[in-house]
Amino acid sequence: MFKWISIGMIIIGIGVLMLVLNKTFDFGTIFKLVSSLVLIGGTGCAAFGVLSAIRKGTTLTVANSAPQLTQADEPSLPTGSLEAFPSVTERTTQLIENRSSNEGKAEL
Repeated sequence: MFKWISIGMIIIGIGVLMLVLNKTFDFGTIFKLVSSLVLIGGTGCAAFGVLSAIRKGTTLTVANSAPQLTQADEPSLPTGSLEAFPSVTERTTQLIENRSSNEGKAEL
């Protein structure tokens, strides 16, 4: 992947250099056409590198997909009853109530 992208970027750089030279020295329309084709070729090489990486990343082989299908049949959650845990904020609420009641008693 990175090899094709790097080659494409180098070709694009050469095409940009050719365009800059053509603007500076005015070599003609043929040189402008060649530099445009070089730019398109570099873009194609870089795009091939990206698309081939995407294609390789998305394809699944039969050997890799078969174990995934068998694991999906097994239950992933426990079947027994779950123990109820107290709320995280419940203790904080109790502390605030105790503090406010203590402050209320101190004011009286």
